[in-house]
Amino acid sequence: MRTFYPKFLFIVTFLGLTVFAEGQGYVGIGTTTPAEKLDVNGAIIVRGDATAATPVAGTVRWNSTDGMHDGRTSAGEWRRLENNFSLLSGTYYNVSCGATLTTTVGAGTSTSATTYDTPFGTQYADNKRDYLYFASELTAAGYCAGTITALGFEIVSLGTSTINNFQIGMQSTALTAISGTTFAGGYTIVYGGPGTTISLTAGVNYFTLTTPFTWDGTSNILIQVCFNNGGVGYSGTNSSVKCNTTGVTVKTRYYYATLPSDGCTMATGTSTAVSRPNLYVTGKTTGPIGTSGNYLYSALPWVVGTPAIPAPYVHHGDGTVTAQSLYDDNTLLSDHVFDYYFDGKVADQDLALHSDYKMASLEEMIAFMEEQRHLPTIQGRSAWKQNGKFSVGQLSTELWETSETQSLYILELNKRIEALKAKSDSLEPTKK
Repeated sequence: MRTFYPKFLFIVTFLGLTVFAEGQGYVGIGTTTPAEKLDVNGAIIVRGDATAATPVAGTVRWNSTDGMHDGRTSAGEWRRLENNFSLLSGTYYNVSCGATLTTTVGAGTSTSATTYDTPFGTQYADNKRDYLYFASELTAAGYCAGTITALGFEIVSLGTSTINNFQIGMQSTALTAISGTTFAGGYTIVYGGPGTTISLTAGVNYFTLTTPFTWDGTSNILIQVCFNNGGVGYSGTNSSVKCNTTGVTVKTRYYYATLPSDGCTMATGTSTAVSRPNLYVTGKTTGPIGTSGNYLYSALPWVVGTPAIPAPYVHHGDGTVTAQSLYDDNTLLSDHVFDYYFDGKVADQDLALHSDYKMASLEEMIAFMEEQRHLPTIQGRSAWKQNGKFSVGQLSTELWETSETQSLYILELNKRIEALKAKSDSLEPTKK
């Protein structure tokens, strides 16, 4: 038989506070229809401090020292009820693609005035040269896919200052080295042309592109500089520029002569060279971008899960994250290193990210370290300062690629040792 209990409503008013209590044990403050054991329509302030009237499990107190609430646990401890985060709201800076800045591609310190590498080889009237710059160099300098609006070259010693019919062309390319003497076609003229006269000065000379160039973020770039400064009988002096002369990759194709014709029309060059001028580029880069957003800020270090913390536990201070495992989606496989070495090409599934990959020879690696003071497989201090600290995943990928590359250097050195040993054995006198 079902039993029904009558419903009673008690209304108590004390010092302006009205409390509604139902006969079935529901209490409402600020509501006549409480839906729970305690139903409060409005805010609650829990007052108190170091002690509570009834410090049993479930007791809540206000801790004026911390400015937060404490809850009493069954173990007899006071635990902070609020999470340990505060909300930061407003404009913050993060590293993203979109800032327009000017930095240098190539950090060569050599000064060269030879006609084949300087873009201002005004010893002769007619000049033309192709320069190859790698996507990896632009990326290392902080650039990302976007519009390039200006180029520049740094003159260390000024020669003939006036150049007539000056022209710059650009194009994307899959080439990893320049070969042969036939000039590349397919350039987009981004600055100047017939009738364009420029006046050079010592220092960096910038050329604002009349047709901005869009870089896809992955392709290498060919830049063609040419001019016709006069006819037969012309005589001038070269302007020396900052150049990179290390490594064995051919990066320049050149032509120079004094002819009645225009150097820009020459189809065949004189020769090639490894020297190439440093390039100043104004374009879209990764850098500090102001954005509005909300962040959770923790004033204390975190321990995530139940990691094995060795005793004695060392407190590493605010900002420390202690966890059993940390996964970062920026960690990428580097199979392309071994694929390139053993197969001679990067696998199809890695072409999107590593189509321009080329393992530096041992000699190139040594030359790079001497000049840049970091390994070619790991970005250096300048990238750290310019782009912000590397993510754990990015650094893991670079260390992974470095480890595989170093293994291949060991393999190469072992081959050389074995070859020398075999040669030494063959030269030993026959024992009687």
